[in-house]
Amino acid sequence: MTEAVIGLFFGLVTGACAAPVWAMLSLPMRISDVLRAGSMARCALALTLGAAVSGIGLQYTLHLGMAFAWLGLLFGGVFVGMLASALTEALEVIPVMYDRLRIASDLKYAAVALMLGKGMGAFISAWL
Repeated sequence: MTEAVIGLFFGLVTGACAAPVWAMLSLPMRISDVLRAGSMARCALALTLGAAVSGIGLQYTLHLGMAFAWLGLLFGGVFVGMLASALTEALEVIPVMYDRLRIASDLKYAAVALMLGKGMGAFISAWL
């Protein structure tokens, strides 16, 4: 019972921290624009349900073997790298950085380096 209450409070704190970030970045509005969805409320509901379902899904263990674990780490690292790249692009950090460092011609190499770095970080975190 104590674990359930602690888990509930951790979930509330995480939600209280994630919701302002979503609102600041206007994430539901951007997703509804990209996907041409009808309303922003539906996208906000989809984000909330996705977070809840993934939280419930993390309680269960699948015994699929080490190959699937490595594949999951690879996709997780790529996802985190792409999410970080998308957030920096939404905040328009990368264009300013490339202009100041004068590396606009090497944009694709830097993006690949970001994704590979995040992927390797996922593999290293699995070993530690």
